[in-house]
Amino acid sequence: MKRGETLKCYINYFQNQMIMVYNCSDEVTATTFSAELQVNYSFYKHLVKHNITNMKDILSRVQKYV
Repeated sequence: MKRGETLKCYINYFQNQMIMVYNCSDEVTATTFSAELQVNYSFYKHLVKHNITNMKDILSRVQKYV
């Protein structure tokens, strides 16, 4: 995630890039998504606090942060 980039833009970019990756597991996708978030971002802190490890849960929780 680039400095100043909105979470919504990052999610759109990330999902577009993941479409091009063949046979990527949900766990790897979620880990990669989380690793690219800025550590000081509140949504990152939420993911770490709740130990969220799959994209379905990430996307279901992101609405209040967008």
